[in-house]
Amino acid sequence: MENKYKMSMKKIKRLQTALLVVMTILMALPCAAQSDGGGKKKKRPVKTEQTQSTSQNQQQSQSNKKKTQLSVKISEPDGYINGHGYVDLGLPSGTKWATCNVGASKPSDYGNHYAWGEIIPKDLYEYSNCFDCLDSKGERWGVYKPGGKTEITPTSGHDTARENWGGTWRMPTASELQELNDKCKWKWTKKDSHSGFLVTGPNGNSIFLPAAGYRIGVEFRE
Repeated sequence: MENKYKMSMKKIKRLQTALLVVMTILMALPCAAQSDGGGKKKKRPVKTEQTQSTSQNQQQSQSNKKKTQLSVKISEPDGYINGHGYVDLGLPSGTKWATCNVGASKPSDYGNHYAWGEIIPKDLYEYSNCFDCLDSKGERWGVYKPGGKTEITPTSGHDTARENWGGTWRMPTASELQELNDKCKWKWTKKDSHSGFLVTGPNGNSIFLPAAGYRIGVEFRE
């Protein structure tokens, strides 16, 4: 009798365990169907918390991208020299910066690529046709080597800005580039599908510097 009692208790415990497992499974399943009023069951998709969260994140990401595109506002030119616009960023030196690169028609355009010390773009960029760089053996520098005593000046005939735009346009000096870096706020963004920096000066005016890549041989690389 005692053995039968023990066996019965074991069966009851097993049954209780099985019921608990079934109830746990049922409670964990989402409600995936609802009545259509005619006694039939109509399936509908169930949004779990993870699905809702993913959808919200995607919407937020798209919204942020739109805001980024809308927030890229470049200042209108404060003036023109030989038909090319410039912006006053309010820098201590009083330097005015062009609204776009040489060869570009708008701020987001890359413009032309020039080898150092050269004033016209080329189809092929290599040592054999380089005006001012190491030769193919790496033995000889040109006249205006980086860090050398000779500099490219507006009157040297090798200032790309002066030779292409004329007037008082010139290439920036190292100290002017450093001032632009130190005194302005830089924000990586996009303008017209081109990545680059929105550079905002102390007075709130801004210019856009596109990441224009570089050329080697006949290839363009970003």
